[in-house]
Parts: sequence; structure tokens; C-alpha cells
Amino acid sequence: MMAAASVMIFDSPSMTVPIGLSIIFMYFCVPLSIPFTLYLVWSRYSQNNYKKSRQFCLLPLGLSIATIAYDALVEVIRALF
Repeated sequence: MMAAASVMIFDSPSMTVPIGLSIIFMYFCVPLSIPFTLYLVWSRYSQNNYKKSRQFCLLPLGLSIATIAYDALVEVIRALF
């Protein structure tokens, strides 16, 4: 849902196109990371590499946190200028 609603970021007149597109790209990467995570988890699990398998489970969560932090950082920088 956030990926579909992220186009509304351009409602702000101070939002530049490259920064806006980078935020949209990051929000689209979050749901796209789930199939990659499933593949990486299954391939490491089938090789009996359980520690790496558990680490790859955190990939979508880490990407979500990074995206939200980037969005917050852009808002703080925009508020300063």
C-alpha cells in the first residue's frame, strides 16, 4: 500500500524529482524483496546453513527500516532548507 501511495510524495512543491523517485523506488523494493528472501532462505536451508537462513529472514524487515529511515531523513533535510 505504501508503494502505491508513495506517488503522492510529489504533492509537496519542494520535493525534487530524483529524491521523490528514489523514495518511490525504495518503497517498491520492500515487497519485491520477499521472493528473493524466500529463495535465499530456502537455498541456505537446503544446504544446512541454518544461521545464514535466519539472517536472510531479516532482509525485508531491514529494507523496511532503511526505507522509513531514508524517508524521515529526507523530511528532516527538507525542513531545514
